[in-house]
Amino acid sequence: MKSLTHVQSIALGVGLLSCVASPSLAQPASRPGQWTTAWSTSQQGLATTGLSNVTLRLIARVTVPGTPVRLRLANTFGKAPVVIGRAYVGLRVQTATLAPGSNRPVLFKGTASVTLPPGGEVTSDPVAIEVLAHDDLAV
Repeated sequence: MKSLTHVQSIALGVGLLSCVASPSLAQPASRPGQWTTAWSTSQQGLATTGLSNVTLRLIARVTVPGTPVRLRLANTFGKAPVVIGRAYVGLRVQTATLAPGSNRPVLFKGTASVTLPPGGEVTSDPVAIEVLAHDDLAV
């Protein structure tokens, strides 16, 4: 995520990273065109330090292959709105290095910025990136 523009008592977490399962790569329970959870984090309480105008990079190792992906962001325990100025997702090679050409903008209803209300969540528009099982994505 880039430009986390306003956070008071951060409670932001990547709720889910989802993929549309490919028919040839899907788990047995998945159907073509069905969104499948590929990664999630545990919910955490509020932090005591506020963040403003910072960049955060979260690494998600997906377990299910597919394309495209969507992000679901949650402000479950927040008492104030969280504004995401911009978000990106790309394939991580190692450390903070991304595979060349893999970084993609993440949009929410066609716009780069989104506000998560206290207790709310948002799901991104589909992002055209292909992931394999056990790929690391940098969000």
